[in-house]
Amino acid sequence: MKTHITLRAYPRLHFGLVDLSGATQRSYGGIGAAFEGPSTRIDAVDSSHLDVNLEDLDQETRASVSRALSNITDRRLKVTGVFAVAERMPSHVGLGSTTATTLALLKSMDLINDWGLGSTALIDMSSRGRTSGVGSHTFFDGGLIADVGQRAHPTGVYRPSLAPNDRSPSLKLGRWLMPSQWRVHLLFSATRPSVPPEQEAEFFSLVTPTEHSETLTQLAALYHGIVPAALEEDLIRFAGALREFQSVGFKAREIAAQPEIVRATLEVLWSEGLAAGLSSLGPTVFVISEDAGPRLAALLGGNVEVQGPYALRNEGYHEFHE
Repeated sequence: MKTHITLRAYPRLHFGLVDLSGATQRSYGGIGAAFEGPSTRIDAVDSSHLDVNLEDLDQETRASVSRALSNITDRRLKVTGVFAVAERMPSHVGLGSTTATTLALLKSMDLINDWGLGSTALIDMSSRGRTSGVGSHTFFDGGLIADVGQRAHPTGVYRPSLAPNDRSPSLKLGRWLMPSQWRVHLLFSATRPSVPPEQEAEFFSLVTPTEHSETLTQLAALYHGIVPAALEEDLIRFAGALREFQSVGFKAREIAAQPEIVRATLEVLWSEGLAAGLSSLGPTVFVISEDAGPRLAALLGGNVEVQGPYALRNEGYHEFHE
């Protein structure tokens, strides 16, 4: 049994969701990659009782953690220990903070209590990764993740991961290494999320289903564009495939819902041929490059804050024991 653990979870870029149209035999799924940017740290100490400090978490993350704790009870697992979120990546900006925090707490509990559970069981227990498994699988494995959602299609409306509705975890299709020389810059504007968490389910309902033809275009850009370009370390083709992927389907609707400053930033970056995109529902814009950092400030002026460069991460969470 471990007596004191510090666990660090890393953010992910979510390039986009795939089938929210009914065009294939599956629904949901997505593509994205982990990177070594702003992270979340959990401090866990062995104890005879359970104490989970949720005071500094936002409402949606508290609800996610509470759901996971309820699932622990349902599985009749013994759980004790003192757990605190000592650091946290920015919430609701598109970096996967809710999934990272929920899984980091669950993994810390697994280590402190010697459950010996694998990633599949912990993802299932978290109730996360139902719309896309990118954040769940990058938590454990890092790298570039593609997942293919669930079999068949919902009888009602498509839903975000914040509304799991007893869906099974999204099926991971593959995990690949991202090039070690590529770097990530994050671009933040002084805007709040255009689709706050409490409105995500309504947004999904309004803009889905998307067009079948757009889903098929996304699939081609994903599996004959983004993934092979990463494997061949071809940044030019990666940039073109990423732009094509984000210009249609659900991602195009996410971008259209952004403030003008976010949309204009993307247009400038795409016109320069950069591998840029909106991560998840935003408003964070990212750029993947080898040397674009010095160009970004000149291209964008003072309209956005540039953070980075950060290395892409081909490993999952990191734990320290005492």
